[in-house]
Amino acid sequence: MSSEPEWTHDDGSISDDERLIRRVPERLYAEATVLDPTTGLKSVSPAMLRYDYAEDVGETQEGLSVHFCDALIARDRDPATAYQPPDATISFLVRDVRGATPAGGVIRQPDPDEPDEVLSEAHGLVRLSEQLEKPHKKHPMWNQFRSALSESASWLTA
Repeated sequence: MSSEPEWTHDDGSISDDERLIRRVPERLYAEATVLDPTTGLKSVSPAMLRYDYAEDVGETQEGLSVHFCDALIARDRDPATAYQPPDATISFLVRDVRGATPAGGVIRQPDPDEPDEVLSEAHGLVRLSEQLEKPHKKHPMWNQFRSALSESASWLTA
């Protein structure tokens, strides 16, 4: 019997209509944001969708860190003000995660390292169906996924 936790990449009870948010630190916002040539608005860059590998964050926190808007709202927290300035916030739907290529999934996973109790409880992870080994360079499957997801993501605050 293995002592390693079972890899769970998607919770089917989470609605496709659920909105997720992700914190974009000020430095990353400044360095990775580009203007859309058509609209002149700032685009969400794939660089803002970084995968955290198990060897860096632990088995239970592996994936793309997100927060569930429904859980924030249930605790009287406005998703638009969930993060402290100067950090920015991007937003996307669970359907965008599941509809990307390759398809991703979403699980609810409290973050024990988050000092803000509301954010800890509203925390989740975006994952692919297979656990990713940390490569020497960026993982090609994650790069493909995050490029597709960045097309669906939008700024909630910037």
